[in-house]
Amino acid sequence: MNKVTFKILILAIFAISFGFEVCYARVNLTETRKLQLPSPQPIEILSKEFTQHVLPKTVQPGESGHAVLSKMADNTVAYWWETTPIRNSAIGRAADTIEKKARLNGEIHGANQVTHFFDLKVLVMQAIARFEYRGWFHAGINYDARAVATEAEIVQPLSKNKNLVVSQQFNQNESTSKLSFNFNW
Repeated sequence: MNKVTFKILILAIFAISFGFEVCYARVNLTETRKLQLPSPQPIEILSKEFTQHVLPKTVQPGESGHAVLSKMADNTVAYWWETTPIRNSAIGRAADTIEKKARLNGEIHGANQVTHFFDLKVLVMQAIARFEYRGWFHAGINYDARAVATEAEIVQPLSKNKNLVVSQQFNQNESTSKLSFNFNW
């Protein structure tokens, strides 16, 4: 017995033992309809909406490429999370709950009709923690864990389009203080 005959015999025994039968079908070609396939649409890989969400809004003149890529990675993950159907699953809702509990923000109504806003958030991909205060003045503190650097800034509005800005930057090697006067055009 040659190999081909042996294989056919094994297949026949297998088919008979499991009850497989040979089926024939007849097709009347005069009654069949033409299959209508959708026309292929060009796929836009980088949409305008995607690039608006992913590209960083601000890039400092001396900022490294690594820092810019970290911002883009953080923005990409955030955009994916906003648009993915996984967000509506049980795991996604649990992740949203954890994220909301990890972010601290609040509002305190103080004397003289001044409202104080506090916001603390951590940007994991950038390894940055940010704290922001708005009330009597506008202040922010950023801590960059990768660079082991801290930036603090206080903005005091002087008029509708003029601000006084005091900023301080600390890192392992130096400390820089700046006093600025900003105009909004």
